Amino acid sequence: MSYLPARLDRHGVWAKAGLLSVLLSAVTVVIVVAFAWPTSSSAPRNLPVVVAPAAAVPQLSQQLAAAGAGDLLDLSPVADEAAARAALADRDAFGAIVIGPQGPVVLKAGAASPLAAQVMDQLAATLAAGRPPATAQDVVAPPAGDPHGSAFVTAVLPLTLSALLVGAAFGLLVRRRMQRLVGVLGAAVLMGIFFTLVLDSWLGLLGGHFLAEAGVIALAVAAVASVVSGLTALVGAGGVGIGAALFVLLGVPLAGIAAPWQALPDFWGSVGRLLPAGAGGELLRRVAFFPDASVAFPLLVLLGWLVIGIGVTWAKRDRNAPEPAAVQAARESVGLPAAELTH
Repeated sequence: MSYLPARLDRHGVWAKAGLLSVLLSAVTVVIVVAFAWPTSSSAPRNLPVVVAPAAAVPQLSQQLAAAGAGDLLDLSPVADEAAARAALADRDAFGAIVIGPQGPVVLKAGAASPLAAQVMDQLAATLAAGRPPATAQDVVAPPAGDPHGSAFVTAVLPLTLSALLVGAAFGLLVRRRMQRLVGVLGAAVLMGIFFTLVLDSWLGLLGGHFLAEAGVIALAVAAVASVVSGLTALVGAGGVGIGAALFVLLGVPLAGIAAPWQALPDFWGSVGRLLPAGAGGELLRRVAFFPDASVAFPLLVLLGWLVIGIGVTWAKRDRNAPEPAAVQAARESVGLPAAELTH
């Protein structure tokens, strides 16, 4: 009589092992797709570029269309070279084409995007037609410690992973809401300082004001960590998985750091701008290299996620806090012992 249950039990163990193998394989496929697909599918298109004088826009548009690159650039007119340089400094454009007496001059903001800078260099070589200069003039250059902007790109993943770790730790280990929230914010401030010391003071990857850069990093960490800690306190370890899927698997590939968000497939670039990795990377880039650019949009996105994180944190009462008097009275009326009042 005991043989059949034991056999069924063994079958159940093998079924669980097989199901776990399938699930883990599916997760790894999702991870590969999440990181590889946006990169492989991204291509320069609709990159904002200003043109001076305004009368040159129709001719340049026709030339691009004839070369099969009609969707490569989004051309906008400006009055003169000074206005073109201002557009680059304000993050309104990735490049500029200025038509002068000696022919076209191509300008770029190398600190804005490695991909966009490469496109502007190729455009300069094409328009030069064998005449110097064959590369675009860099109006906003990346720092000497990161001349190609690649190291800045790689900093987004460890920053997001660190924020996820902070949120998971506080969500799993700290029971009371206020202590958890204060701990997350305190860790975010310390991480902002430490990350800036490494990225700016040591490696020379940033070029802005130390306190501004540290504040941006702290805000980005707090936005992610507060949401993850709140979700983890609500649903347990599953909250870490939700945070990892949202902020790492989705947020990092769509951050638009290496390639601008316009180059990402379909509407995914717009989604990436609304996630902490994309907004945090853009805000850090602006305070580090583009002090004249508006910070309103990425700042509001990060503040919005922080508000969500605070709300999620407060959604569940403290596990070791006394219940309201009305709830205690209700428990006593059905004969529940006092020891269960805190559960």
